[in-house]
Amino acid sequence: MNRTTFLPLLLCLFFSACDATDPSPGPDAAKRILVVNGGNFSDQNGHLTAWDPSSGTTRQLPDQAGFLHGIHAGADHLMVLVNTFNGGRVDILDAGTLELVDQWTGMDAPRDALISESDAWLVTSTFGSPGKLLRLDPVSGGIRAEFQVGEVPESIAGFADRIVVANNGSLGSGNTLSAVDPVGGTVTTHPVACDGPRELSVPLVEPGWAVKSNVVDGETVYSSDFSEVLSRTHGRILFLDATLSPSTTLDLTAQPGSTNGTDAGFLDATTGHLYLTLSTGEEILVVDVRSRRMATSFQVASDASWTGLSGIAHDPATGHTYVGRFPTSAAGPFPDYASAGSVWILDGGGASIGSFTVGASPSAILIQ
Repeated sequence: MNRTTFLPLLLCLFFSACDATDPSPGPDAAKRILVVNGGNFSDQNGHLTAWDPSSGTTRQLPDQAGFLHGIHAGADHLMVLVNTFNGGRVDILDAGTLELVDQWTGMDAPRDALISESDAWLVTSTFGSPGKLLRLDPVSGGIRAEFQVGEVPESIAGFADRIVVANNGSLGSGNTLSAVDPVGGTVTTHPVACDGPRELSVPLVEPGWAVKSNVVDGETVYSSDFSEVLSRTHGRILFLDATLSPSTTLDLTAQPGSTNGTDAGFLDATTGHLYLTLSTGEEILVVDVRSRRMATSFQVASDASWTGLSGIAHDPATGHTYVGRFPTSAAGPFPDYASAGSVWILDGGGASIGSFTVGASPSAILIQ
């Protein structure tokens, strides 16, 4: 059996000399910004928003009968992860027209996905039970193999010839990674010395070295009626070697996270910067993963009408950062999960320079 390689998540950064008459091409400007709107879970009304940066026009796509958790791009299609009352499914859309071309069903709630050369990999979660890693046919969505991983798996990546899963655990109580050998089918568990691992899908490779960044949310412990926070641990960024052992650790002063528990990080492969949202403090951290140091941070401008951060992406061609926001509820200073949200456009210093309207509860942002 051939060993699987993971092209979409293995970002190769090669450097070569050039002169002024033959400049290296810069990144292409974004043609479309896609926003995954989770929707109000009880209404199952998640949908996509498509925004054209050149014209400023916005297109709201039809509801997809579920809560939209995330999105992943293939060569000519998009995988939209949909959580429903009865489990979950994956909606396959044409990457150009955004029309529905297939649906993969018969699974628990999908949390993250990875597309390799010959397989699609998906982690799913069910409350109170171990999570699953599914190996799928990338064309039909048929399940080729199933592996048990930890509780509430939130992230997946191909690294060092394995499929690695971050087991976040209930309310960030997890502290393990699961590593699956796609050839032998074995699953090994790797403890991490921190709480709530997630955002594991950011490997980088350069000639001579490899590094993987693992963002750890931290754990929050509530009272039995969830009316009081009893304790909270801060987040960390772990740079892992090929054995999944940390080689460098950056301690944070808060918990990375998003308002609705979805995407909290984005890697810009052009600059090697990792963008993280700290939703409760409405702050964005920028980490230089090459030097393994904090590059900068900026506070999102205060606005009484808007709160939280959820979904983030960065366009290296313009230097703009896109981040999702929730309207402030009329009933108090907390997010309104049922009303239309907004994506704010920030310049390189974090100042807001524009926005566009999206659906309720934005989850993730994809730059096309």
